[in-house]
Amino acid sequence: MTPIGWATHYIEQLQAGETVSFRPRGNSMKGKIESGQLCTVAPVLEDELQKGDIVLCKVNGSQYLHLIKAIQGKRFQIGNNIGRINGWITFQSIYGKLIQVEP
Repeated sequence: MTPIGWATHYIEQLQAGETVSFRPRGNSMKGKIESGQLCTVAPVLEDELQKGDIVLCKVNGSQYLHLIKAIQGKRFQIGNNIGRINGWITFQSIYGKLIQVEP
C-alpha cells in the first residue's frame, strides 16, 4: 500500500484529467505562493513545461508544489522558492502545473 501524502487525492484527480484547487501550507514557496493561498493546478503535457513553472510533483517519495529549476533533456530539477533543491525527476513524477493563485 502506498502511503497517502497531502496531495494524493489531487494527484488522482489530475491523472483523471481534472483541474484541482487546494490551499497548501508552508513557507517554502514564499514570494510566489503564500501559505494558505488557493492554488489551482491543471493537467499538463511534457512539452508544455518550462523552467520557472510551478508543478505538483513527487520527488524521492515526497509530494511538492514546487518550481522547475532546470530542464536537462527528459529530466526536471525541482526546488522551492527559498533556495532548496529537491532533486531530479522525470515527467512521470509531474502531475500538474499551477495555473492560478488566489488569496
